[in-house]
Amino acid sequence: MPRRRNCAVASKKVPFSQNKHKTDVVAYLTLIGWLIAYFRGDRAASRFHLNQALSILLADLGLNVVFIMATYTSIAAAAVLVRGVCGLLSFCVVVLWILALVRAVKGDETPVPVLGDVQLLKR
Repeated sequence: MPRRRNCAVASKKVPFSQNKHKTDVVAYLTLIGWLIAYFRGDRAASRFHLNQALSILLADLGLNVVFIMATYTSIAAAAVLVRGVCGLLSFCVVVLWILALVRAVKGDETPVPVLGDVQLLKR
């Protein structure tokens, strides 16, 4: 019975640090995922998605800070209004996050509306 040889070319795996697609997708998975993608991934090739993910993360963080501050204010009517607006805007940020994640999985580099034009990382 003849032995089959392992084909090294077909089973060769590309490390995470050289895989743009994996870096793009991991950048959108929480702040820890963004940090992993930034420090261990293909930073140069994935600059677009790293920037998009950072913009979405910071927008979400800012809305959460405003929401928490409005929760502990003494003016009840204003707090309810601000919390409602923050809740609606947080939902919009989640929709933008899903849209950006789907585009990263497809390999598309189209910016998301509103936050897509924000440049936080140097080119």
